[in-house]
Amino acid sequence: MELEKVVIVILGYILTILISTLVVRLSTGFLHKSKEKKSFFDVGFFVGLFEDVIIITFVLLNQFMALALVFTAKTIVRASDIKEKPEYYLVGTLANFSTALLCALLIKFLID
Repeated sequence: MELEKVVIVILGYILTILISTLVVRLSTGFLHKSKEKKSFFDVGFFVGLFEDVIIITFVLLNQFMALALVFTAKTIVRASDIKEKPEYYLVGTLANFSTALLCALLIKFLID
């Protein structure tokens, strides 16, 4: 029984990262007006990956108030980028955050 929970959590982390990456790319794609081809593994990908891991971990530990840390850290680190394209980063952050939160709640439901 415990092994099943571990497998659910590990698969949950992996699937969340894949799903949220797709959702963010789709939701921000129409806002990205640059003709320059972006690499799939750009800075935003890694920020989103770690954001997903932190969100899932906080939800599984019932630390919902700590989720504010994600927004705060991202705002501080990417402040100059946010000033240039605020809608792009807001849509990306909200898409990633809501997808990761829903996946984390689903994982929590499945293991409880």
